[in-house]
Amino acid sequence: MVSPSAFCQRSRLSLSVDSLSNYIVSPAYKTLKDKSTQTALIDSIYLKALNICGGDISESLYALMFVFLQHPSVTLDFPAPVPDIIIPLLTPDSELFNERNELIPRGFLFDSKYYSSDDRDKLSHFFGSAFLGYNNFSWLTLLIGNMIEASEELLIVRNKVDHRDLKINFLGFKYGERLRKEPFRLPSSFVILYNLNHYFIVTR
Repeated sequence: MVSPSAFCQRSRLSLSVDSLSNYIVSPAYKTLKDKSTQTALIDSIYLKALNICGGDISESLYALMFVFLQHPSVTLDFPAPVPDIIIPLLTPDSELFNERNELIPRGFLFDSKYYSSDDRDKLSHFFGSAFLGYNNFSWLTLLIGNMIEASEELLIVRNKVDHRDLKINFLGFKYGERLRKEPFRLPSSFVILYNLNHYFIVTR
């Protein structure tokens, strides 16, 4: 049986995800998108999450993990005769989901041009790991998460291991840790650190 408090918590998360999705498809965001960098858009969505979640950093990071999901469900692929299992994820209705995903920041990592990825999926990794770092989960938690992610290729349809996901997990975790000391730190500052690091590696 689901407790009333758990139901309210899940309902609040769903409302936050819907509100943030609506912000991303709003005229105000689209205008900002035409004038700003991709990293500025990430900051804008993060600040909007803080506003929607009443300044609660932990709740904002958690909501953003769902906001940036690129698929409405995951399919677990088991060997026959076990049937595949489809697990729905917390997403808005399909029309809003599709429009939102077209407007999510992309191409914000320096090394994205060397890979067949537009980086949109990296934001869910970043903010989910930031949630762990902010809430003082141990390094073991991040390590286990990375091990699970590496094993997902065997089970999840259309899933391929990307070593950049593991780097972004680490970056997000460190960002979450920093937020405990510097609550006004914006996510773009850590994305810029990633880009500077990879710029100097590539251009040496």
